Amino acid sequence: MGASTTVAALGAATVRRWQRTNTRLFDLEVDAETAAIRQRVEEAAARSHRHALANALTAVEGASVLLERGTLSPPDRESLRRVLTSGVDRLRQLLDESPRTEVVALADVAARAADDPRWSGRVRLAVPPDLAATGSTGESIEAARQLLAYATRRAPGGGITMRAVRSGGWSVLWIDDRGPGLPARRRRVVIDSEGGRSKATDDLPLHVASRLVRGAGGELRIEKRPGGGCSFGLCLPWLPDLGPDEGDGVHRTRLHSVDTLEAG
Repeated sequence: MGASTTVAALGAATVRRWQRTNTRLFDLEVDAETAAIRQRVEEAAARSHRHALANALTAVEGASVLLERGTLSPPDRESLRRVLTSGVDRLRQLLDESPRTEVVALADVAARAADDPRWSGRVRLAVPPDLAATGSTGESIEAARQLLAYATRRAPGGGITMRAVRSGGWSVLWIDDRGPGLPARRRRVVIDSEGGRSKATDDLPLHVASRLVRGAGGELRIEKRPGGGCSFGLCLPWLPDLGPDEGDGVHRTRLHSVDTLEAG
């Protein structure tokens, strides 16, 4: 009896050690994938920043050279002064190293995440153009891509909807699939940053998406979709709605790094 008890105890201890090792390996895999994504985003942002600096400097230099000519008409001289002032202001903005809150336009995030040959033609967009949040545009796009990859793999051939709503203090980008769904326990494991890890390696994209959105002060929600499937919500701190001019400005000045990221 004693020997049997000892063997059983040793077996249970071995299983627990294996589970802890498996959990650590899974965490390392999540860490590595998240770090690689963040590095790509940061490198793209740095390239875009250098490009913007070069453009602003070129505008200033060009306006300065033309202003030195004495043959310009007063209207042309005034126009060049405005160009010079605008270029100097832009340089100051780009060289300002003080922390800034990045404005994230969810419609742009959804459009760029959906623009991928892996799920081309399968994603329907229903995102209002004026819903904004704070966070990282590049990391939000990458988190949405992780969820889209997960949804398309679990529901091959099924349609996917990307929609966005304001929910309390959050701007939430929802990704709805029509797959088999997730048991409640697995949903809790993914969204609980202090809990254990799912042993299903297929859930890796969910953990990576959760890690990315948490780094921007947000959270990941996973809910049952009425009629079957799952709804994955990327929640970011809400900002007041973007007006037409501000939305255009966000697209031009805040999201330029996204194009560089995709091109790279």
